[in-house]
Amino acid sequence: MKLLDKYLFTQVFQSFLFGLALLIIVWIAPELIPKVVRDVVADNITAYNGFLTILYELPEVIVKSLPMAMLIGALLAFDRMSKDSEITAMRSCGISIYRMLGSILLLGIAGTIIAFIINETIVPPTSLAQEKIINKGRLISQNFTFVDKDKKDILKQVILIENFDGSTINNIRIINFNSLSPASQNIKEIIAASTGKWAKDHWELSKGIAFRITSGGYYEDTIYFDNEKVFSNPNAYTLLSKSQKKAKNMNLFELKNYINALVNSHHSEEARYYKVRLHQKFSQPFAVIILGIVGVILGLHPPRSSRFVGYTVGMFVILTYYFLWPLTIALGNIGALPPLIAAWLPNVVATLIGLLILKYKVF
Repeated sequence: MKLLDKYLFTQVFQSFLFGLALLIIVWIAPELIPKVVRDVVADNITAYNGFLTILYELPEVIVKSLPMAMLIGALLAFDRMSKDSEITAMRSCGISIYRMLGSILLLGIAGTIIAFIINETIVPPTSLAQEKIINKGRLISQNFTFVDKDKKDILKQVILIENFDGSTINNIRIINFNSLSPASQNIKEIIAASTGKWAKDHWELSKGIAFRITSGGYYEDTIYFDNEKVFSNPNAYTLLSKSQKKAKNMNLFELKNYINALVNSHHSEEARYYKVRLHQKFSQPFAVIILGIVGVILGLHPPRSSRFVGYTVGMFVILTYYFLWPLTIALGNIGALPPLIAAWLPNVVATLIGLLILKYKVF
């Protein structure tokens, strides 16, 4: 049986490599390459940085393409073996369909492990390096919001920052509240400044204005300043510095720490967004196994039967999976689905489709 496993593995692997190469070209050629060429011609980036931009995009494209490439590889290989009566010969020797699926399962597991490793170790630094090239060596965090509440869920301070380049904040707005109960959360001060920096436990703001408001909600005074210290919860700067990275720029450890910081700072909606991405780090690689098995099932057919049905259903599975993927993620982001379900639902649907085909298909 080891000879059988080696043969099936080789046949699917060759088709898998072809599918992966084709998908990578299709993924980056229509959009990324023309954009890079335009930027190089317009002198926005150098030709070398343009090459690096494409190179840094490849690990993420590979991870996204692996499930589809596995389906295509399994479908092409088993379709050819079915057409050449090789599958019929194997079955006449007592080899069941499930035994064939077991052989390909090893390739799917290997693909899943590779996808997970690439997504965890290579994608974060390369995607971060790509963003630095786009932003001319800087990481920019935009439209940052921090809400500080006490243990009784009473507002203490709201901080709004337009952008942050790693050292300087631009266009900061700080709203301080003075309230003793949730029923009377009055604004006592609004501070606006053009620039600022963080220093241990406070913001050092420059060129700004402060509006003082009475406890009754009436305007009291306006103060212009060149430099001003405003104290704040240190978690504000912690989250601001971490917000320079997107979910794909973080590994599992960084992502978990960021989620904990968001939860502790009452940023439940943003924490939900990153929880979906956390579960997706596991569900996305696991799709390699699922779609690979679905591809095997679709490729199995009697030697003289039409091959059109298998390819059509294969395209339907691919389109369904990659349609559900952003849809469920979006539903998870808004809270319509729990993060775990949002990340794994496309895999579940693909599994159900595979089981349905396996039950009713005539081999």
